[in-house]
Amino acid sequence: GAAYLPMDPDYPADRLAYMLDDARPAALITDAATAGRLPAHDLPLITVDEAAGFPDGPVTQADRTRPLAPQDPAYVIYTSGSTGRPKGVVVTQHNVTRLLTATEHWFSFGPEDVWTLFHSYAFDFSVWELWGALLYGGRVVVVPHVTSRDPQAFLRLLAGERVTVLNQTPSAFYQLAAADREAPGHELALRYVVFGGEALELGRLADWYTRHRENAPTLVNMYGITETTVHVSYLALDRATAASAVSSTIGVNIPDLRVYVLDDRLQPVPPGVTGEMYVAGEGLALGYLGRPDLTAGRFVADPFAHLFGESGKRMYRSGDLARRRVDGTLEYFGRGDQQVKIRGFRIELGEIEAVLAAHPEVADVAVVVREDQPGDKRLVGYVVPAPGTDPVPAALREHGAATLPVHMVPSAVVVLERLPLTGNGKLDRKALPAPGVPVTAGGRAPRTVREEQLCSIFAEVLGLPSAGVEDNFFDLGGHSLLAVRLAGRIRSAFGIEVSIGTVFQAPTPAALDTALDVSREEDPLDVLLPLRPARPGDRAPVHCVHPAGGLSWCYAGLIRHLPADVPIYGLQAQGVGEATADEPLPTTLEELAAHYASRIREVQPEGPYRLLGWSTGGIIAHAIAAVLQEAGQEVELLAILDAYPAEGFRDLPVPDQAEALESLLTMGGYGPDSLGDKELNTANVVEVLRREGSPLAALSAEKIEALGEVYLNTNDLVRAYDHRVFRGDVLFFRATVDTIDDTLTPETWTPYVSGRIDNTNVACSHKDMTLPEPIAHIARVVADRLTELEK
Repeated sequence: GAAYLPMDPDYPADRLAYMLDDARPAALITDAATAGRLPAHDLPLITVDEAAGFPDGPVTQADRTRPLAPQDPAYVIYTSGSTGRPKGVVVTQHNVTRLLTATEHWFSFGPEDVWTLFHSYAFDFSVWELWGALLYGGRVVVVPHVTSRDPQAFLRLLAGERVTVLNQTPSAFYQLAAADREAPGHELALRYVVFGGEALELGRLADWYTRHRENAPTLVNMYGITETTVHVSYLALDRATAASAVSSTIGVNIPDLRVYVLDDRLQPVPPGVTGEMYVAGEGLALGYLGRPDLTAGRFVADPFAHLFGESGKRMYRSGDLARRRVDGTLEYFGRGDQQVKIRGFRIELGEIEAVLAAHPEVADVAVVVREDQPGDKRLVGYVVPAPGTDPVPAALREHGAATLPVHMVPSAVVVLERLPLTGNGKLDRKALPAPGVPVTAGGRAPRTVREEQLCSIFAEVLGLPSAGVEDNFFDLGGHSLLAVRLAGRIRSAFGIEVSIGTVFQAPTPAALDTALDVSREEDPLDVLLPLRPARPGDRAPVHCVHPAGGLSWCYAGLIRHLPADVPIYGLQAQGVGEATADEPLPTTLEELAAHYASRIREVQPEGPYRLLGWSTGGIIAHAIAAVLQEAGQEVELLAILDAYPAEGFRDLPVPDQAEALESLLTMGGYGPDSLGDKELNTANVVEVLRREGSPLAALSAEKIEALGEVYLNTNDLVRAYDHRVFRGDVLFFRATVDTIDDTLTPETWTPYVSGRIDNTNVACSHKDMTLPEPIAHIARVVADRLTELEK
């Protein structure tokens, strides 16, 4: 009869330790593999895969220490806390059972239904997913974490398992709908898709309705709160409702709940007027575990209970804004306080602020949700340094990540001299600068002429008025393409070659000034490009193969997102760098792959090898993997970024000089329109690429022409190549925006891969796979795979 406390082992150890200390559970139940990942504790430990001797029959009242009552706790789920301390919400057995019985007339769930457990069991949506199935005798499909992050794979699971009840946050469903659009025709058995966790944009459902009937499945919007047991309201949608809605309509309350829309004096507001939602009735939690003061502040007396024949009842103050239409349905308008929802998670900004404020170099802090790009909500922290300190934004993010779940870690931290205030002394949120806008945060002045020049180059490349000697290039908005431009400008200004890896490892003018004194004279066009060279004690490197354009500078973004002890090398085309400028270009892809394999073995004589390639580079990486395996070497990672087998090239028009020139413009960060009225020829393209700011600006006209020849030659090699079979698994990344040929899928590699092909969708076009956001996504997946391989 005990309550359960769900603890996600992916949460930071400090947060798990806090939950154990705060809740003081009677025992900890896990499995042997997970036990070692949990914080130190002195609780009785039950590992379910090692336990024996427990009877498998139903638990009876006689087995319990006392009979179980409806008002006994069923679970405690921790939500974000406004004071910096997460708070445990205590929900009763009755709350859970009545959630299902009070909605039964809408859904008619039964033993034939198949549900998914899609969400973390530490997120209260899981209560509906788990107990909804079990209380009606249905079946639960536990969705693997990898599948939950791959909409195409999840769509296949829904069809294969004949799932009938799907529960989704809107953000997850939008991705699923996109996968359904890209690969229509799956035979889905869905009866209901139930939304919850965050505001639903009804207008975004129109595309789904073009492919599915209104009742197969029925889409249902259910607003909910942890403190009122998962769901509060219900709205069954149809095509017309979705098309006509102008806000997030959340429908009518569940019958055993009451929703009041009140003003700041707890008086009902008229229909059409916005107020704060209060919830009363059977779903209210007992309160916050061990927090009577906080419970009293949020669970307040219900002044209207007598109107319903009740007395002494409570209502929950949600903090959410809504208005009621004349027909009684509710429209949701977001938070009325600092609590926010991002990707379905309720977040108290105050908790994040408390964590950042605990850092010794932080004197003041504010955390806000920004939406600088439509639909891209992210957390940004603003900090004021403690006297005599100079906090580093990256270090503050790491400090937050040690305590906060990943969805609560700010995507950026900005250092300010002081927080801006309004005339009445409140935080002026509108005056907070977007990340990447330079701010004056102290710091020393340049000490040398070269430091001053580097500051000017930083500002010039970033398009900013100025940059400080200790300003981080990437915190000011820099990314891999701009890092290439920065390296080119430094070469032009000082005549010193700077690798892209150096820019990532020394990202401030001060650090770069020091690095220039010890910089090796490396050829940035050599076949083997050390983006992050190996050091003693490092792990096996990742070798990244150039696309058709011949250069590997595009992979520099991996440096920021792969672990610091993973070296990264680029493989670039022969015939461009000084060492191979006089050598003939390879005549077969086998010859090219063998040469690259030999260069890889110069820095890593023995496997296991890790290869990655984008576009044509994916085809070449596959060929290199085969060469290494034929030499008896192990290839443990082959990552292919939106590349498809060579045979598909044979049906395409043979590339010409014009296509080669356009590829050079793209590498330089320009489109064909950059030529204006000028003809597309070598001289005019070189002129554009030699403009200040192009990453190819530092290259001679001869080198630029050589890259054009490489492009045409590489395409010829690919057309004539017959793939060998790679013996192993492939980590595939598919671009899902502006796909040219929907028949090209990861499975087209099946004849040439003996193992699994694990796909990850990346929400970008093919040509944008190595831009900052896509490459960050790709790097996270690769990093996870490397961790798995090393276990």
